[in-house]
Amino acid sequence: MDVHSAPVGRLLEVFASSAGPAGSFLPKYRFPSAGSLYPLQIYLEVNGGWFNYDCDRHALVPVSEPTSRNAKTSIRILLAANQGAISSTYGDVLASDFSLLDAGYVLELVTERARECGFAVKDSQLMTPAALGLHPEYARPQLPSLPAGIVPMLTLSIDAA
Repeated sequence: MDVHSAPVGRLLEVFASSAGPAGSFLPKYRFPSAGSLYPLQIYLEVNGGWFNYDCDRHALVPVSEPTSRNAKTSIRILLAANQGAISSTYGDVLASDFSLLDAGYVLELVTERARECGFAVKDSQLMTPAALGLHPEYARPQLPSLPAGIVPMLTLSIDAA
């Protein structure tokens, strides 16, 4: 999927990194993150196929092939945290808390951008074990196989208008 020509590319721009100020060696993003660690990874499900979003290259890397060729695009965004990237600095408990804060910042940012792009925001769902335990009525969606240490945090479902 070519993210530069697809309408979803404009949506994904909110995740893209940019060069920091002169003399800075860290990339900058449009959302805050504890310690500038940015542990979130973005996965995108489009018509049943999963892609990993490469924030530095503004590109989608296929994880699995789409299962549907619907004219109406159904999109689900999965925010997953690389716990190792943050727990080495803050410990396991705070790593989870800070990852949730990061996910909340990103949720607000992407929800706003989705509406600007003409997408209909359907719902969002916390994916943490605690949230799923508190809400057994939540359906556990099918997720892509994630690398070790990558923990699902939340999903956001949107439809192309």
